[in-house]
Amino acid sequence: MKKKIFKNIALVSSVCVLLTGVFLCLVFYFQLGDVVKTELQNRANAYIDFSYEDVENSLADVDESDIRVTLVAPNGTVVFDNTANATTLENHTDRIEIKEALESGSGQSSRLSQTLGEETYYYAVKLSDGYILRTAKTADSVLAVFARNLLLFALIMLAVLTLCYCFSARLAKRIVAPINKINFDEPNTVYDELAPFMRTITSQRSQIEKDMQALRARQDTINTIMDNMSEGAVLVDNKENLLYVNKGAKKLFSFANNGQGQNLRALFRDAELLAVAKSTLSGEHCETNRNIGGREYQIYGSPVAGVGAILLFVDVTEKAKAEKLRREFSANVSHELKTPLTSIAGYAELLTNGVAKQEDTAGFLQKIKAESDRLSQLVEDIMLLSGLDEGQATANIESVELAKVAYEVKELLAKKTEKNAVKINITAADDVIIKANYSHMHQLLFNLMENAVKYNKSGGTVEVSIQQKNGHPKLTVADTGIGIPTAEQARIFERFYRVDKSRSKTLGGTGLGLAIVKHICMIYEAKIDVKSTEEKGTKISVTF
Repeated sequence: MKKKIFKNIALVSSVCVLLTGVFLCLVFYFQLGDVVKTELQNRANAYIDFSYEDVENSLADVDESDIRVTLVAPNGTVVFDNTANATTLENHTDRIEIKEALESGSGQSSRLSQTLGEETYYYAVKLSDGYILRTAKTADSVLAVFARNLLLFALIMLAVLTLCYCFSARLAKRIVAPINKINFDEPNTVYDELAPFMRTITSQRSQIEKDMQALRARQDTINTIMDNMSEGAVLVDNKENLLYVNKGAKKLFSFANNGQGQNLRALFRDAELLAVAKSTLSGEHCETNRNIGGREYQIYGSPVAGVGAILLFVDVTEKAKAEKLRREFSANVSHELKTPLTSIAGYAELLTNGVAKQEDTAGFLQKIKAESDRLSQLVEDIMLLSGLDEGQATANIESVELAKVAYEVKELLAKKTEKNAVKINITAADDVIIKANYSHMHQLLFNLMENAVKYNKSGGTVEVSIQQKNGHPKLTVADTGIGIPTAEQARIFERFYRVDKSRSKTLGGTGLGLAIVKHICMIYEAKIDVKSTEEKGTKISVTF
């Protein structure tokens, strides 16, 4: 500390002397410059009201050692110069003082000679006939002024430094001696100025400890949040080194250690992901989709000021599937609606134009009626599915007796069962009751039982069983029909999916029946099970 005090005193003294000398030189220099500029202005302004012819002869007598005088034509051509041959001088249009004089009537500038250490001042005025009269004078530059006084500066500084050396050692020793005797365990106030310092040290000790505890708690909180995120998060610095990898990202990339300090390529080597990281580190916000491990991920890259970048991996597999199903559903709806509308339009056109024979009119009208009924049923099924998707199942919940619903559906299907020569047998316990929307339970049973009738064989049977099993209502609909191929069983609950498309349309199916069943089961958290053998029949069970 004593050495620092000595060095600081000596340094301050030296700097003060140096700055004082510099400032004095600058003052003298600028005063000299102002004197020169004033002289140039006065000499030039004396001719401002004259023309070129009036001043030409008088300028020839100006001593070149006193001042330089130049006459310049409005086009920049030098017509007179008392220090050089005017014909050898280049055009002066580009000179700053000439430009300003042509534009505003007067102009000035200065140019420094790097080799001679001199600075030339110029002042120009426009004469009454448009010619420019320029006066110029050369003086020592500021560097020349400093160079001329350099020896004096050195002597003064040497003297000051010698004195500072003598006084600094003694002064530093006297200042530092009491400070060296301070006991921080029992602080004393040797200097009044140190009392706040001692109090601050004591308070800061406890404050630092509190801050460290808060920082550790904050870090633990952040780490807990990051590690419990289902999304993967990776923080990298500007050199592409890993700063933090949460549990989601470790699991996604099968990364064992924390990775801190390792290069980003230790985590993954995917070229597209590395490109996203580089773009993010360059300051761009990036977003892309990538299939990782068979699942679809939305990847977001955000720059972090002063740190680097963060990459967030969000699993959007289900969202992508839902979007795909939505597109397929829209396409299927358009197709399914178009078919009956085309038939209705075709038959109606034949009837309108009188092309159809009289005996065929009834048949055409019957076909139009059938297609209209199919279209109406299709619209109703689509609206029902839409309502189920929007969560309308929770409305009008009541106690529903499944056996009663089954017998009502059996009555509704009486004509169809008679036409197809199919018999429906219902085995039900009267006490099987479920809390649900009555309309939904009716739709569930109707679709299952109607399918069992439609896809049955002539003379076949449909067995409907309703019972309590392990405390849960269980509904089973079994038929002796055509069955479902094993490869098709996983897709029968998809919207508009038909195992036998030609037969389904002939029988009037919309392809939405089992999709409605599945949605109702999902809403009531029911388990649905399908067992089927081709040409032997199908058994569908729903357990609530």
